[in-house]
Amino acid sequence: MKARFADLFATKTRDEWTAIFADVDACVTPVLTPREAAHHPYNTERDVFALDPVIQPRPRRDSP
Repeated sequence: MKARFADLFATKTRDEWTAIFADVDACVTPVLTPREAAHHPYNTERDVFALDPVIQPRPRRDSP
């Protein structure tokens, strides 16, 4: 089954699969590169990453 799924998912790009599952009630989300994750609206709204000079996670603001 693992090989069958791998072969099936290889038939489309990540963005094509994201579009296919966009309106489906399923736990499917794309795996983002570090740069994509740092610029994703969810993360920019929460100021999750420090971007200068390199991309790195910020400490949680509510940490002691």
